[in-house]
Amino acid sequence: MDLAQFISDFHSAHESIFAFRDEISAVEMVGWTGKVRCRLRTTEIGRLEASADESELAGSRKAYFGSGARTPGNTDVALQRFEGLETGVKLPGPAIIESPFTTIVVDHDATFLRTVAGSLIIELGNAEAS
Repeated sequence: MDLAQFISDFHSAHESIFAFRDEISAVEMVGWTGKVRCRLRTTEIGRLEASADESELAGSRKAYFGSGARTPGNTDVALQRFEGLETGVKLPGPAIIESPFTTIVVDHDATFLRTVAGSLIIELGNAEAS
């Protein structure tokens, strides 16, 4: 459909609904709705993979925890590689978890675990932190 046909159809619809045509006024399109269907991929969703040396523990680093922490101030915290975390194993904080795309600091009174789907769950209120 070309623009002239669209404008003519608009005026016809306007006349049908409002009982008059106003061909002198401009036709203004305020909103559009469309549907699109396409194939996004032909293969499964990929996952980031780390090499063997990237999945090993990376030592420790200082992290600052505020006055509400069990050990406030600068604390030596173990580094964990996200890729090296065993799935389903709950670990206690504090920890710094590193991956190629982010760094996560886990508080003293929290636990964390890596899920089979590749997510990280952090739970506050570490029962082992007494």
